[in-house]
Amino acid sequence: MKKKLTALFLSLFLALFIAAPGWTGTFDALPQWPDSDLYGVVNLDKPHEIVQRFVESHLFRTIVSLVPEAAIADSWLRQFPVTSASVAFGYGEKGFSLQGAIQFTDAKKEILARMAEGKGQEGDVDALLNNPMPGQLILAPTEGSTYAVISEGMALVLASVEKDMVLIGFTPEDIAAARGALADEGKRIRLDRKLPQGSFFYFHDNGMAASELQAESDGVLKQPVGTLLAELGVNASEKGYDFSIFTNFAKVFSLVGDVKSEPLSRDDKILMGGGKPWFALMGKAFLDKKHFQAIRDAAAAGDSDAAEFVKLFEDLKQFGLDEDAILKILKNVGIVLGGQTKVMGNPLPGGYAYLSGEKDGVQLLLPLIEMAARESGMPFAPLAREGWTAFYALREPVDFVMGIKDGIILAGFLSPEALDAAPELSPRMEMLYGNESLNGFLHFDAKVVREIVLSLLNPEGPWAPLLAGDDDFLEGIPYILEGLKASVEFKSLDILASDLERADFTIMTEPAQKAEIDALSALAAQWSAKAQEGQKQP
Repeated sequence: MKKKLTALFLSLFLALFIAAPGWTGTFDALPQWPDSDLYGVVNLDKPHEIVQRFVESHLFRTIVSLVPEAAIADSWLRQFPVTSASVAFGYGEKGFSLQGAIQFTDAKKEILARMAEGKGQEGDVDALLNNPMPGQLILAPTEGSTYAVISEGMALVLASVEKDMVLIGFTPEDIAAARGALADEGKRIRLDRKLPQGSFFYFHDNGMAASELQAESDGVLKQPVGTLLAELGVNASEKGYDFSIFTNFAKVFSLVGDVKSEPLSRDDKILMGGGKPWFALMGKAFLDKKHFQAIRDAAAAGDSDAAEFVKLFEDLKQFGLDEDAILKILKNVGIVLGGQTKVMGNPLPGGYAYLSGEKDGVQLLLPLIEMAARESGMPFAPLAREGWTAFYALREPVDFVMGIKDGIILAGFLSPEALDAAPELSPRMEMLYGNESLNGFLHFDAKVVREIVLSLLNPEGPWAPLLAGDDDFLEGIPYILEGLKASVEFKSLDILASDLERADFTIMTEPAQKAEIDALSALAAQWSAKAQEGQKQP
């Protein structure tokens, strides 16, 4: 079975290599696959437009300027010839199969017409792909207008021209099936898609993959129920890139809790400590009693990691933390980076982590937090703060706080005087904070990170003497700044989750600003000068 799965993924790699990069007419060339087969579908829409967007990015131009060898890729990508491509591949009763179709720009019509007449030439594959390193793929005639694409003496796929596209397959039967799908709508593949993007990868299991995953899970996964499905969608626009992932994995393996979880409310999203958050991860815990039992079952089956968790559960009972109490505590979790703290008296962005749940459950953690403060060996001071059941603060060498307030336990690098300050939120973070339809989200603000780095690397700032004291780090600062210059288009990354089956990723970009690039260049020059001065000193 493992060999079959390995061969299947090799087929996927081959499909991506040949068709890389469409939801247009090419998708109509994919025939229907039965539910009893294990198969995947690759369909990337308008790849030439996505490629052009990337080629024109500041990041790619920076790579080309730094890596001379990348000029070959730059030249090829700027004339990328594929406008649409679709491939279905998998394993069924008849073994491995692959059917697909590729469309090219109008500049390739003459080559396609010649191939359709059975007059294809050895170098036509390279010519179709504008291959910058010709000779790797050879077109060899087989029968009529069908050809074999050969690499190093081995036939990779068969190819044949139909209408304005090249059909591909492993066998003549694959080519015939693709041609039949083009001619008859009733023979075309039907997918129960869950994502909106036109470019996607779709996976349909026939039980083979699910059974293999269950067998390798050491008892963590239950016997699969239903058909395992997965989907990845990709799209690009002027504002950035978005990716979505769907899978019914949790449902198939009975990992979904018995009690439906409600979305995060605004009160579940804990923001405090001032500053500018550059990273926020907040979400529901999705913990259920059945998950505890799954861990115990895995431990009984010999899983050593699961056995460690079972031991931890037993140890926690001495503090009154049984499974019911843990479920009351672990309702919501969060990590926020970007608050205000101090290190040796100097301001620095901090951060904190929290758990929130039912108040009576969280109060059970009071002995644990008192013990942590007492036995840490650090000079934690108990402070009285309104609304806090317990609050401890550390001042040296860094500001650190931890405490319990209502149904929240929090710990992190924050200054006590900044604890109640409202953080400064970006418009994107403000939108996520106010969205009450999400079960969880991750936000990474690249613009704020660059602002923080520029502040920390200010040659006249409080951290400059410490940074300059490390010769190796001093010499590396200009390279750090050059890396930031390459990322000036990158604005933010968001990952949104509305349930256990789907996650949506958004990479936001904006035009590179010359003022920001110039500021980074000037700062790099200043630190380079400092490094050279340090090298001259005896």
